[in-house]
Amino acid sequence: MSFAGNLATVSLGDILQLVSTGRRSGALVTVRGRQKKQIFFRDGRIIYATSESAEEDRLGQLLVRHGRLTPEQLAEVLKVQKSRGKLLGEIVIERNYLERHELIDALRLQAEEIIYSLFAWGDGEFNFVENRTPPENMPEIDLDTMNVMMEGARRFDEWGRLREELPPPDYFLRMRTRPIMTAEDVTLSPEDLEILALVDGRRQVEEVLQLHPRGEYSAARALYNLLESELVEALPVHDGESGSPEEMARVYELVFKLYSHSLTRVYRQLTDLLGEGGEQVFRRAVERKMTPGLFEALTQGDSPAALEQFNKLVAGMPDSIRLHKVLSQAGDLLHDRLRLVYECLGKRTVGRLAESIQKDVAFLLAQKRDLADRYDIGSDFSNSLRVR
Repeated sequence: MSFAGNLATVSLGDILQLVSTGRRSGALVTVRGRQKKQIFFRDGRIIYATSESAEEDRLGQLLVRHGRLTPEQLAEVLKVQKSRGKLLGEIVIERNYLERHELIDALRLQAEEIIYSLFAWGDGEFNFVENRTPPENMPEIDLDTMNVMMEGARRFDEWGRLREELPPPDYFLRMRTRPIMTAEDVTLSPEDLEILALVDGRRQVEEVLQLHPRGEYSAARALYNLLESELVEALPVHDGESGSPEEMARVYELVFKLYSHSLTRVYRQLTDLLGEGGEQVFRRAVERKMTPGLFEALTQGDSPAALEQFNKLVAGMPDSIRLHKVLSQAGDLLHDRLRLVYECLGKRTVGRLAESIQKDVAFLLAQKRDLADRYDIGSDFSNSLRVR
């Protein structure tokens, strides 16, 4: 007997339980907007699943993501599929790209991902069509429906928790140039590495989650792990319009004074202990992308001319990432100069210097506490002083 409804009023878990306990055979067809997914059953067990529109659910993309096909092989298979009208799985086996059991494993994984994604829909029309069968000539899988249902419910609960704990969707993501944890402390999964490849300082949380090749749930878990490992950080959107022009002028003046004073202290430490060689060390190039002229503006001392040069550079940066870019690059400059002190003079010297700088600027930060807290300037500055 067929039945239909909407996932807003009948949960997917209830539907799966009904099909399983009733040992039904047929297909559950779900539609939301342009997305259409089908789950096929025999005697209440899942034997196949398809998705016509979600890129992350497509078999070819799944095989590439899991290293079973190269992108070039997939392109060749799709070309053959278009000309001959055969199923992708058939062509993959014909060309000996996969053994039959490997294809079945991939189909099983695909079916699970399709079903798990349905738990997050919340709404969408469904229709159970009695005795509808999967496409011909495709290997059937065999999944326990109740086990899949329980895992889907667990993932749905975890997805809700992740959404609450992740940064807001409009926050920018960037890799920490000064990670607190070392590489030895962190183990990265393939999903984590795929997220890292998307984090470039310009993309926001929502965009990274949508671009991740394994879907939003896997992306959210990977991003959460990277944030917890402190390899990636999220920054709020602060641009030239986030405060009044007068307030933003005071913000950039505070940033200038913090980093200009600190870089001057590093310069003096190096030249006092190394003489002329200290200046050469201080001006040694470090391989980073840096706004031309920023180093010179921040190392001329706390003068009106240097501040004016700094403000001109700031004004030329994109509004949407202006403060983020200024804090990031100024922090990188200071951190890299302290790293040179560490390499030339040792851990103890750089530790004392960092502590001294922190004390020097404490009064300035206290005077501007409202700005430092509102724009997270103090935290960013403190991170730049951490050298290992």
